Amino acid sequence: MVSFIKKSGAFFFLSVLISTVCYADTLTGVTGIINGTAPVINNANKEPGKINISKRSQYDAAHQLDVGDEVQLAWLLVDSEEDIDATLPSTVWTCDHPEKGSRVIATGTQNYTIKAEDMGCNIGVSLQPKTSTGTPRENTLLNISKIGAYDDSDNIIDAPVNPHTLKITDYIVAPGTDQSRTVPASTMLRTGWDGAKVQLETDNPAADVEWKSSDENIASVSSTGLVTFKSKGDVVFTADNNLYSTTIRFNPDLFFIFATWNMDWYDAKTWCEGQGYSMPSIHQLSTQGSRTIPTDSLWQEWGDVAKQGAKHSGVVFWSADESSDNHYQYMYISDGHVSSNFRDVYEGVACVVQ
Repeated sequence: MVSFIKKSGAFFFLSVLISTVCYADTLTGVTGIINGTAPVINNANKEPGKINISKRSQYDAAHQLDVGDEVQLAWLLVDSEEDIDATLPSTVWTCDHPEKGSRVIATGTQNYTIKAEDMGCNIGVSLQPKTSTGTPRENTLLNISKIGAYDDSDNIIDAPVNPHTLKITDYIVAPGTDQSRTVPASTMLRTGWDGAKVQLETDNPAADVEWKSSDENIASVSSTGLVTFKSKGDVVFTADNNLYSTTIRFNPDLFFIFATWNMDWYDAKTWCEGQGYSMPSIHQLSTQGSRTIPTDSLWQEWGDVAKQGAKHSGVVFWSADESSDNHYQYMYISDGHVSSNFRDVYEGVACVVQ
């Protein structure tokens, strides 16, 4: 029970004493200044210690950060004393490049527009929850080293800023057919034929790359990197993305042309040699093994040329190799297996360009 003291001075002193005892945990031990709670930043889902990061881009959402993209930060400061948010001046944007190292690219801003000098960088950002009034006025520093890896639900993919470097990564033999094979760009074909196609691939979006052939008479290349071989020879294809260029070279040792009508073996030999060509050996046509690139055999590298639009005749190609009296070997175009027939039988013809 509290006894009331009638004298006004004594009553005032008792009231102050009671107030002091009830709220002593809000005072500092030395100065008597009232302490509040540390400021906390929340994202839009009210998750403490997190922010929202998004991009405004001229590209689709699946595209990695690129020059001209604007990255935006958003947060809500929560402070029990409703002190004034002073977090923004603490923001530091960084560019971490695997070869050039790390550097500060902006401070004190919620928005940053990607620049050409940021290509290849992992963009990071740090900020410290702060208030301009109250005590304490700051909380633990939030450091995000890669904004692309920060939140899987945002529209920034986990990748550095598009470096706009350019590399031919591989090519596809017989693209768009069931005979297609993907080959590393470092592996060169040893065979070719008039009308053969390969699709060149790079590590850039296809729409960003322009292609050029060094000799359209040997092989042409489309705007999408589709190569069509026409004749034997050394040809270089150049890819360009307006910042970088790179090349790939083809020069098949064995180049085939096909007749569009069937002939017996002697006529086939005469037709090839009359153009300065030769009939292929059976191993130049097929080793009867599995598809292998590179190899010095037509079927092993290309498979069934009939399925690739080859202009030819027949289901087999004569070879120069004799198997027995009046019998010569030939290769089945469909599967590469080898057999033989009488030399006066009319079959398909392939020649090797010298």
